[in-house]
Amino acid sequence: NHFLPIYFFPLSAVDQSVLKPSKQGQQHAVGGETKYWDIETGDRRAADAAWSFTAPPDENLAPLAGRIAFTWNLVDQWFEEEEEVFVHARDPYARIDVLQSSSHVEIWFDGEPIADSRRPVLLFETHLPTRFYLPPEDVRLDRLRASLTRTRCPYKGIASYWSGVLKDGSLSEDIAWAYRDPIAEMPKIKGLIAFYPQAVDRI
Repeated sequence: NHFLPIYFFPLSAVDQSVLKPSKQGQQHAVGGETKYWDIETGDRRAADAAWSFTAPPDENLAPLAGRIAFTWNLVDQWFEEEEEVFVHARDPYARIDVLQSSSHVEIWFDGEPIADSRRPVLLFETHLPTRFYLPPEDVRLDRLRASLTRTRCPYKGIASYWSGVLKDGSLSEDIAWAYRDPIAEMPKIKGLIAFYPQAVDRI
C-alpha cells in the first residue's frame, strides 16, 4: 500500500462553521465519489482542505462515509493525543529499530576520513537504507559547518544539519544531520550525527 495513513473524523468532532462548500471538487487518489470544503477562519482560506467520501470506492471503506479528512499540508499543526505529529500520520506498518553496535564505521569525505567510530548506533527503518548515527566525539567537527536547514520526520522529530567543508574552503551542503531532541520513542539517537551516503566519498 503506497498511500500514507489518513485521519478521518466524525462530523460531530469537526467545527462545521469553518467549512465552506468547495467550488472545485476533485476525486481523491484512492477513488470513490468525494465532496470537498474550503476551510475559512478570519481572513484565511484553505481551498479544498477538507473532504469526505460520499460514495467510498469499496465496501472496506464504507465506514468512512460521512467522516471528514483534512489535507495534511493545508492545516497548521497536527497532534496525536498531546504529541505533535510532523509531515504525515505515522504508518502503523512502518517500523524503526535502533541498535547499539560495535561495528567499525568510517566516513570519508573529500578524499579523507572525517569520522571513525566503533560505537555507532544503527537505525533500521522500513523501506529505507540503514543509517549510522555516530557520537560527535568520533566526528571531525572542524570539517562540518552548521546549516540553517531543518527537516521534520513523523517518527524521529526535527533534524538539524551540517554542511561539509571542502579542502578549498567551499561547502558541500547538508551532508550530515542529527536529532538534538528526538521524539520520546527515539532517545538512542539523541545528539548523534548521521551522514548521507551520496554526499560523502564512502561509508
